[in-house]
Amino acid sequence: MVGPVDFPEKYENLMRVAQQALAQQNLGKAKELFTRAYELKQTFEANSLLVYCLYELDEKQEALSQAVIHETEYLKQEEFATFYFDLLIGAKDWLYARKLIAATNFSEHFEHAMIEKIQQAENFSGQLARQKIRQTHQKLANIAELSPTQQLTLISELEQLPYHEFIQATKKILIRTDIHLFVRAKLLELLVQVGESKPVAFLTIDEQLIEVVPQGLPKPAEQKSYRCLSKLAQAYENQDALLSAGLKEEFMMQAAITYPIFDTYIGEATRWFEETIKVYQGTTEMGFTEVEEEKFLAKREKILYLMQQFL
Repeated sequence: MVGPVDFPEKYENLMRVAQQALAQQNLGKAKELFTRAYELKQTFEANSLLVYCLYELDEKQEALSQAVIHETEYLKQEEFATFYFDLLIGAKDWLYARKLIAATNFSEHFEHAMIEKIQQAENFSGQLARQKIRQTHQKLANIAELSPTQQLTLISELEQLPYHEFIQATKKILIRTDIHLFVRAKLLELLVQVGESKPVAFLTIDEQLIEVVPQGLPKPAEQKSYRCLSKLAQAYENQDALLSAGLKEEFMMQAAITYPIFDTYIGEATRWFEETIKVYQGTTEMGFTEVEEEKFLAKREKILYLMQQFL
């Protein structure tokens, strides 16, 4: 006797039955069916409906984990973007939500609405988590006593503060000589990512106090000199692949540590590259004055010293 035949599941059939279950408010069954459909075909439609079921079933963290996979598609339409920002707000990922708003071309009305929603969530959460916020501020008060690596780790806690408190704390740190320069540069980069439009003071590697508007600054990897050095290091791969890899890593760290003045700090990028090659090869090829070479070595040594503090 021949038993029942198991026909392979089809995406379209699963989606149809899942949508019927959703219409009947049978969220558990709909979730299961949308999950199976999505396993067959990773479409945005299946993802968005699965995420909706997870959200309604109060599985909000899993909903966000699934939605992140199709983040770009959620942000294409304001209706889906609203839902996506609700997921981020629910996860208290406020700073990342602000970064997305700054980096995406939404309508002015939509941006204002989302920022207001984020601020309301921050304020409400701030009232509930005042004790945790006080603890973070206490840690910040002693940040200079921490190692550079510990200082950098503390920044992740700083990001959890309500935005206005995050800005206030960041402004104080950006000008402190007892905070590692790389830590301060990473904080400034955060302000760039969220599109902070108000000027802030920053203490550079030369200990010069400058005023910058984060919103108008390039990101570390977009600095003109770094782009030039990165291309030169890549081209050098044909001559020495191992050295090329080392150069790429060094220039990346140099650009990050000296941010946002890398262009002016190193001067002509091509000359900086050539001098770096000479150091690695141990050559004494002429072409630069003694004063220029001493200046280069002093600057590079200063950067390397700061880098080594994280080792």
